Amino acid sequence: MFLGETDIDIIESEIEKKKPKLVIVDSIQTIYSDKIDSLPR
Repeated sequence: MFLGETDIDIIESEIEKKKPKLVIVDSIQTIYSDKIDSLPR
């Protein structure tokens, strides 16, 4: 499965739903959350 998403809340939700054995996050510096008041770098 591939998820082209940068919103950590959506990523977390998908992980909880699908319960994969392994998660690989590429380009972690582009991940963001609406709960944090800063821009991805």
